[in-house]
Amino acid sequence: PIGLGPLYGIRLQRDILSVEQGDSGFITTNSEINRSYRTTITSALSHDIPMKLLDVIPTSEDEDLVIRIESRPRPTEENRDGKRGVLVWALDLKAGTTEEIRFGYQMKWPKDKIPVDR
Repeated sequence: PIGLGPLYGIRLQRDILSVEQGDSGFITTNSEINRSYRTTITSALSHDIPMKLLDVIPTSEDEDLVIRIESRPRPTEENRDGKRGVLVWALDLKAGTTEEIRFGYQMKWPKDKIPVDR
């Protein structure tokens, strides 16, 4: 398949549901980040259409930084084409319907360390 531009009749909306940072407790530390999102895809087309939705999450090769994903539905593919953190949902979008994908991730690291971009 080859993309030729926007597909009129498909509406995609991405909402940030939550962004939380830090641990709860008597002393707050910044050793955790939780983020969650909702992607809503609505079809105003008169025919069904197969589609793929791609999104990304952070990745790390450091075993001290633990990243956990939560998704409904689960991605049909993770680490697409060997690219770490790339998630793919394959959908059959029915005419006149709406599909919703909720996903998020949690990053945790030791309290005495700080994650940095590389």
